Amino acid sequence: MGSSTSVHNQNLEYADECVEKGVAAREKRNLKAALRFFEEALRIREMVYGPSADVNYSEPYISVLILVGEIHLWQSNVERALYFLLRASELLDPKLDLPSIRRTTAVTQFVNVTAGLVLVLNKIALDSDWQQHHDAATLRAALGGTHPLDMAEAQLQRAIEVVYRIEGTRSATLIPLFHMLARVLMARRRVMNALRVMQRCLGLTLH
Repeated sequence: MGSSTSVHNQNLEYADECVEKGVAAREKRNLKAALRFFEEALRIREMVYGPSADVNYSEPYISVLILVGEIHLWQSNVERALYFLLRASELLDPKLDLPSIRRTTAVTQFVNVTAGLVLVLNKIALDSDWQQHHDAATLRAALGGTHPLDMAEAQLQRAIEVVYRIEGTRSATLIPLFHMLARVLMARRRVMNALRVMQRCLGLTLH
């Protein structure tokens, strides 16, 4: 038992070291190295705990998923970005309804995941140049048949509801979320809805 625990701890320490090296490489804009370290950290954690274990709901694990998704997005690897950001969103969502939740890292993480997902989903739905070189049908299938803009709208509405409940209706966190939601609504030609959202955004900006 003692030996097993020791190996377990050593593996987790190695995963933490990989995260630290990944953060350092990202700060130096060495995205290839950062991605290698982050994905190694994810591999080790899933080897130790399994991909669906409760411990994987921890904030450090979700942070790494978000970082990996963001790097893939910067590199225009939309399929991989979608996979990691959706995974982070799925892990975060149950935490947001816990009675004990306050202004925690989980809220900030969910807002960050939402911003990344909206960028990815907009690209899938609207970028014709990108669509010519990628299998948009396969990506839409990964969304369960949901239109990318419908998913983007639902993700934004969920993030807005969470911020309302935890930070209040006057939170500045809402401003970028309202901006993104208005753009999604305009893309769906729901102009009046988009105008109402921008009026809410303007009210916060002038507050």
